[in-house]
Amino acid sequence: MKARWILSLFPCVVLAIGCGGGQKTVESPASSEPEPSTDEVDTAGEEEAAAEEPDDDAAVADKSDDTEEEAAPAAEEPTKRSGPPAAEVLTTADVAFTFDYGASAMKEAHQKQCEPSSKGDPGALNSCMQNLRQKFSCDVLWFRKEPNGEMVWLVYKRTGNQLAEVFRSTFLFEDEKHESVTMKLVGQGKGYQQIFAGYRTIPISVPTKYAVVIEDPKYGTLKYNSKVGLVAAQNQ
Repeated sequence: MKARWILSLFPCVVLAIGCGGGQKTVESPASSEPEPSTDEVDTAGEEEAAAEEPDDDAAVADKSDDTEEEAAPAAEEPTKRSGPPAAEVLTTADVAFTFDYGASAMKEAHQKQCEPSSKGDPGALNSCMQNLRQKFSCDVLWFRKEPNGEMVWLVYKRTGNQLAEVFRSTFLFEDEKHESVTMKLVGQGKGYQQIFAGYRTIPISVPTKYAVVIEDPKYGTLKYNSKVGLVAAQNQ
């Protein structure tokens, strides 16, 4: 009787063990960071796209700078003087050229030469310089064009209103440019050739239609200014 009671309890024990002995289900811990919402994902995408795309204003500015550099004008070339070319200025009818002592290199050279002997005396300095100046006889230059087309270079020494011819020679123009020309002496000259002594070609610069500049090997820069009617009475 006792044994039957024990057996009747056995299924319950087995059932209890089976019900309580199963493995427990382990739940994964919840993530500490919440999943982003759809709005947050869209906003992040837009920010990344904006970072990758170049700024339109900056691109336009860079392009504008390039355009300005390309459009920058080249350095301007020196403008040539207006008016007739050098050869025509020199042979203008009834126009001669008078020596400008004060604007020529000769004056400074004379001053340096006379300063030691003048010993600070202005009068002595001026007298010394004038004596040296008188030794230069090319006071007036005349580039005369004859009716037959022949051209004659005449050089005068000036004393007051009187002109004394010191040199003459026929010539031709070479290497003609707008602001300069080379005078080539032709034939046997008459008198003493003081400017470019011993040379047959003389470069002449005509910076304006009223001035002539000659760079002499001995005297340096010689400047002459135009004068109308100065030698009208001396036609030969």
